[in-house]
Formats: sequence, C-alpha cells, structure tokens
Amino acid sequence: MILLADPLSAYKAHEDNIKSLIIETLGSGEYILGKQVEGFEHLFAKYIGAKSAIGVNSGTDALELALRSLDIGPGDEVITVSHTALATVSAIISVGATPVLVDICPLTLNVDMGSLSGAISSNTKAIILVHLYGNPGPVQEVLNLCKDNNLKFIEDCAQIAGGSYEGHKLGSFGDISAFSFYPTKNLGGFGDGGAIVTSDSNLSQKVKRFRQYGWDSKRLSDAVGRNSRLDVIQASILSYRLNQLDSENDRRREIAEIYHKKLSHLKSLLNIPVANGAGHAVYHLYVVVLEESVNRKKLMDYLKSRGIQSGIHYPVAVHQQQGYKEYVQFGLDELKNTENAAERILSLPMHPWLSNTDVHAVSTALQDYLEQ
Repeated sequence: MILLADPLSAYKAHEDNIKSLIIETLGSGEYILGKQVEGFEHLFAKYIGAKSAIGVNSGTDALELALRSLDIGPGDEVITVSHTALATVSAIISVGATPVLVDICPLTLNVDMGSLSGAISSNTKAIILVHLYGNPGPVQEVLNLCKDNNLKFIEDCAQIAGGSYEGHKLGSFGDISAFSFYPTKNLGGFGDGGAIVTSDSNLSQKVKRFRQYGWDSKRLSDAVGRNSRLDVIQASILSYRLNQLDSENDRRREIAEIYHKKLSHLKSLLNIPVANGAGHAVYHLYVVVLEESVNRKKLMDYLKSRGIQSGIHYPVAVHQQQGYKEYVQFGLDELKNTENAAERILSLPMHPWLSNTDVHAVSTALQDYLEQ
C-alpha cells in the first residue's frame, strides 16, 4: 500500500540515531523540561527567526495557551476559518471566547480576505490565520487588517513547519504562533508535541507559566495554569529531526511537482490549490479538488484497489460538526466555498519517503479513473 503519510518510514530512516538519542536522554536523569527541552526551544526559535519558542504538550495546547497569553477569554471573539482541523476552533472555545468562522478562497482553500474583513466587530480581539496543507495564507493582508483594527495576529502553523513568506519563516509574523509536532507533520516527533513561538518577551513568560500550573521560577502562581510540557524524549528527537526538515520539505516539493505535471491537465480536477505568490509551500498534504460529477467515494475505493491510500482533510467543516454548532458564530457571508470544498477535496499520498515510482503510480491510477 502506498500510504497517505508514513511516520514509520521516518523512524526507520533514522532508527539508529533516534535510539541513541532516547538512550542518552534516559541516562541524563532529566525527565521533565531540562536541557533537552531548552535545547530544542533555542534551536527552533532560531530556525523560525523569533526570540523564543516554548515547548508544550500538543499543537492544540499551543493554540489555547497562545490565546490565554493574549488575555483572550469570555466575551471576546476570535475570527478564523471553518475549513481547518477541529483543534483551531477547539482552542478558542476552551478559553471561553467565541469563534467567528469565515469562508475560504476557492483557489487556495485558505481564508478569503473579503469574508474575513467583513466579520470584524467591536468584540473581535484576534485573527487566527491557518496555513492549511502547508500552503501559506495571505500573511501581509492579514497583518495589515490586524494593524488597522488593533487586533492580535495568531498564526496556526501546525501544517507548515519550514514554510516561508517573503523570505521569512512562517511563524515569525504573528504576535504569537502555534506549531504541532504530531508524527505525520513535516517536523514530527513520535508522540504528541507542540510549541508556541513569539518575539514578545512578556507573552513568552506568560506561556512558560501557563504551561506549568502558573508557576514562576519560585513556584509561585499569580494565575491558574495547567500541565502542558513538551516531553524530553520528543524534544531530543525534534532537535535531531530539525536538521532534516529543509531537505525533507524539498523532497515534498519535488513530489508535488511530479503531481502537478501529471495531473494539472485533467478536466475532472477542478483545482489544485496553489501557494500565494509571496509564499513558499511545504506540502504537508497534497490536495486536489474534484469536479462535482466525480464520485469521490468510488474514486477512493478504486485507488485502494490499486494499492493507494487517500484521505479527506476535512470531510465535515467545523461549523457542521454537531458538537461545535452551538459555540460558533459566522461572519456576514455564508460558508459556501467551505461547504463545497468539504464535498470535493481529496488528499493524495504525500511524504518524503515516497519514491518517484510511487508518485507516478498514484498519478496514473487517478488519471485512469478520471479519464474513464
């Protein structure tokens, strides 16, 4: 089976080094925070081009603690998209704020600026820009909108580690940014993990306290915190894997280029989302948008019969999720592009360990089905 994502191959490619790192970490006697976590935080902040990175338990926690550090809570509104992982909106709800969901651009599947600007109200405190699928969102436009309306700018970088915009790493533009190191991510560990990145020293100190019960250096708390610490073993692995991130992202781009050449002429593909001209995509996922006439379920079954795994990211938009409906509000526009995308998107295998033969096999199978 040609897999959609393959974290096991990531492990096998570096098995000896990873085992050595685990043994070394276990032998250090430091099992909570300590030098392994501090070392990764320093390396990752430097890589992104920010003053600090704070390791936490997951990308979801990173978003939630980022919001808390900005003093966002009940009565506040945070604008983001409905076409995203549930974590983006879950974090807003968790701090007691109201998610205001807006539509996406049908060409990029990232936020639509017209829908975004129309959703701002007197209660709006922040915008979360999701860089979906490893495809940079409209950074400069969102920056300008936040400055003009005195809003906080949060980057959701869960799917774009290593991506850039106008020559600078994504995650360095917002007041604060959140990353996920889930095993299938471009920079993935072998368990949960996340990080918050910021160049604001005040926000950095607040996040460090919030991730550990609200403690300061003397273990005194002036605010309620939680337990959300990056595991030391994951930190040591992530420090090592950070060295491979750029080369692995380069491989993802090579794979995407093969897909582009093989698939772009197919009339049954309505769209292959592309990066903003100023951005540098890292293809966390390779997503195509199918024409309405294509039966997606039958296509996925056909690909499976050819030994190819495919997926849908995401089949149900957040505002359509039963457990979330009562918590969300909407901007001025209906979310037609979002709902259309949920019905027509398809994710193809995308990870650095695909061979060119694998990529051609996926392309050929998709072409064979769509040309029938």
